[in-house]
Amino acid sequence: MLRARVVLVSLSSSVIVSSFVIRHRRRGTIDCVLRAGWIAAVSVALTLSAAAQGGLAPSPIAYLVAGAQEGRVRDEVRLGIALQFGRGVEPNPVEAARWFLKAAHQGDPAAQTDIAYLYLQGSGVQRDERQAFQWLQRAAVEKYPPAQAGLSYLLLSGRGVKQDLESGVRWMTRAAEQDFASAEVNLGIIYSKGIGVRQNQAEAVRWFRKAARHHFAPAEFMLGSAYETGAGVTQDLSQALLWYHKAADQGYPAAQNNIGALYQIGAGVPQDVERAFYWYRHAAEQGHAGACANLAGAYARGRGVARDDRSAYFWALLAEHGGGDIDWPMNGVREFIRDRLSPEEARHVEHQVEDWLHNHPMAQEGWYYVKLSSGPDYIAVSPFFDFPQ
Repeated sequence: MLRARVVLVSLSSSVIVSSFVIRHRRRGTIDCVLRAGWIAAVSVALTLSAAAQGGLAPSPIAYLVAGAQEGRVRDEVRLGIALQFGRGVEPNPVEAARWFLKAAHQGDPAAQTDIAYLYLQGSGVQRDERQAFQWLQRAAVEKYPPAQAGLSYLLLSGRGVKQDLESGVRWMTRAAEQDFASAEVNLGIIYSKGIGVRQNQAEAVRWFRKAARHHFAPAEFMLGSAYETGAGVTQDLSQALLWYHKAADQGYPAAQNNIGALYQIGAGVPQDVERAFYWYRHAAEQGHAGACANLAGAYARGRGVARDDRSAYFWALLAEHGGGDIDWPMNGVREFIRDRLSPEEARHVEHQVEDWLHNHPMAQEGWYYVKLSSGPDYIAVSPFFDFPQ
């Protein structure tokens, strides 16, 4: 699992917030681009074949409605997407689910995958993990990679079906063998952690490389992590930075955060706290909790930026909203910074945080947007999947 991990740096008894750097690391979990709880935007990843991968240009809503009413499956799927995300029409998850279901009943695997994830979310339909499993199963047997990867996740996690690691690995492998980048990354993590297979770091790196050929940011990030830690490859911080930069240049915040951490501690590069601040800022503005924590520390200490207690408190509060492993160090940091502010200043910052969260949702459980090379859409990517061991 990739999680925020505390690394002690320049321990200080006087300024607690300067004593940690939040990093992303791998632990015993599985990544899956097709996760569909906790964020509505996931559905776009499930219709890539019907949209971006198929090279289809957006159609006027009137045309889509007419085509959908005539029973044209492609238009039913497109209309469902438009209704779900408000593209040219007011968002309506119930209607989106209705059109996905119509296309799904006609045997379209992309629509079957879409409606499966709506059932997992409870978006437009009542949440029903068993229904999600059944729809993914129908699409997976049609050799549709997103469905195969999604089915794998349910089998590995035991959601909607009894946990079956062997079958989960088999379905992820089938998706990966069709050059589905997210499945290749997932399979790499399966081998990295020994989930249902013998642990094999070299095999993990092989799958990360295959996915990275698609310029897939999560794969580039995982290669950076492998080179930083020496998992499956010879440790090489210059290679770690190269791969982190490839992912970071696509806007992947976990990579941006780790670049900042390397600059802060001077690992593989000359120490440069201003550049560290630059990268933390980019990641934090996307809601990356670890970067928010690191940014709070920078503002509180005046490291790479002028000291600013209000900004430090702002980013510390946002870091806490991200949850995960950073909760326990941030509890003390928050109180430490808050004591520097007047009650009025603290309340003002807290209102600012509420406004920010309303307009810029945190990257809950690692949801990030990655630009597709094949079109203008974005897909939701998460490297954080817990499931029972």
